[in-house]
Order: sequence, then structure tokens, then C-alpha cells
Amino acid sequence: MDHLHRCSSQACAACSAAPSSIGTSGWIVACFAGAALAEVAFVAAMSVPLLYVGAFALGVAAQGSKICVDAIVQESVDDEFRGRVFSFYDMVFNAAFVAAAAVAALVVPSAGFSPTVYGVIAAIYALTAFGYWRVEGARGAGRATPAPRAT
Repeated sequence: MDHLHRCSSQACAACSAAPSSIGTSGWIVACFAGAALAEVAFVAAMSVPLLYVGAFALGVAAQGSKICVDAIVQESVDDEFRGRVFSFYDMVFNAAFVAAAAVAALVVPSAGFSPTVYGVIAAIYALTAFGYWRVEGARGAGRATPAPRAT
């Protein structure tokens, strides 16, 4: 559990700096693209050091994107609905982790290594990054621009 805490803390540190230069939407795209690259590395080979690096990259991607989405929700939802929206959003986010674990238990071989599964996951991350980039790019300005710097 301590490893997860460190990974989340490092994601927080990265998320406080990156969005100020590339914007929250840019950081979300970067997180998903980075996760896709980490999964591609698992397709090529699997080793203990690569597993640690990949776990770190995936942790930063998951927490980094969630932190940015939390900020977007905080900015865009009216005060009277914010608590309910955050409760629902967190429930969906956590349910996605449980669903992913259940699906992994069904599709990943008992040895734990499946280049095909890692390739599919990499494609999903890459398509998500591309889709988010397209949607945010079509919206034009707004969250796609760098966040203002605090003084």
C-alpha cells in the first residue's frame, strides 16, 4: 500500500506542474498516451524491472488523469450539485477498477502474461487519448489552453 501512496503522491506532484504548461486537457491526453506506451512495452517483453516502471507509469496516468478530471468537475459543476456529482463520479471510477480486475481474471492467462491482452489495452488507451484530443480540440479554447499560473 505504501507503493500506491508514493505513486499517487508523485502523480500529484506531476499534475501540479504539467497542466500549467500544457493545460488540463493536454495532461489528460498525455496520461492516456503514456499509459498506451507502457502497455506496448509489456507486449514486447515482461521482466520485473519493466513491471515496476510500467506500474509506476500506469499509476501516474490513472491518478494524473483523475486529478485533472476532479479539477474540471470542481470548476464546472454548480455548488448545489457538486457533492452529488463527485460521489457519483468517484463511485463510477472505483467501479471501473473492480470491473477491470474482474475482466482481467477472466481473460489473462494464469501465467499473467498475454501480449494480446496488453496490446488490446494499449489500443484502448491510445484510442482514448486520440478521442479526448479530438473532442477537446473541436471545442477550441477553454480547458485545452494552459491553466493560469497562481501568483
